[in-house]
Amino acid sequence: MTQLYACVPSSWLWMPKWARLTLGWISVTIFSMTFLSGPITLLLFLPQAWSFAPSLSKLFSASVVISYLLPLKEWPYFRRVGQLWYEIFQVSTNLSIDEVKERIQSAQVSTGITNIHPHGIIPIHGIILGAYFDQYFGQDCYGFAAAADVVFYVPFLRNILVRRRLS
Repeated sequence: MTQLYACVPSSWLWMPKWARLTLGWISVTIFSMTFLSGPITLLLFLPQAWSFAPSLSKLFSASVVISYLLPLKEWPYFRRVGQLWYEIFQVSTNLSIDEVKERIQSAQVSTGITNIHPHGIIPIHGIILGAYFDQYFGQDCYGFAAAADVVFYVPFLRNILVRRRLS
């Protein structure tokens, strides 16, 4: 039987556990809600919504426009937010810290494939995997992930999930 090692949110250990969990649940809820931006946008463009909540409609519409005007580049600090989700989803790995260091040292002569499961419509796993690689492998490892094209049309999500290799 393979031993599993719990992932530790090292960037957030200064914070009490109850605060980490609260902040983690807030961030995962906001992240998941970005997938509702399309339907909400359509609803807020209806005349009934403008008469009901005109300032809310304008604010939401402006945030969608701002999101599309932002340059398509990664937000690396968001990977640290993914560490908050370790405890919520009980993320663990089959590699110890020593095995991670050993794999990094041998990376010049070998390649590897890492996967995470389960995965689904809302790519929470992508944020967790990005946080894991950023924390445990840092700049010593480069990888890519696949996503549906529709991800790049969801406001703000396109900036969170994109990762480009810096030359």
